[in-house]
Amino acid sequence: MDDPVRLALAFGLALLLSVIATPLARRLALRTDFLDHPRDYKQHGRSTPYLGGSAVMAAWALSAVAFGAGLGRYWPILAGAVALWAVGTIDDRRGLPISPRLAV
Repeated sequence: MDDPVRLALAFGLALLLSVIATPLARRLALRTDFLDHPRDYKQHGRSTPYLGGSAVMAAWALSAVAFGAGLGRYWPILAGAVALWAVGTIDDRRGLPISPRLAV
């Protein structure tokens, strides 16, 4: 398969999966109280669900695996993205100090 076709299919799959997964992630965040609550230093007026990044990450990763022509030379990018997603999600839930966030 030609690269432009593979790229278009990968983008289309990632878009479709994101559109499907984002409302599911929102419902999960609401059900589990995984919310960004307004505080004195935050500007939003009501609680906002987290996990949208998880939906996008899952969509991107599945699309990358499906159309990446094997993960041979791309696995470091996928591993780095998964590490950043994991640290970000943990930070959203528990609040990490700056040092582990900067290390990753």
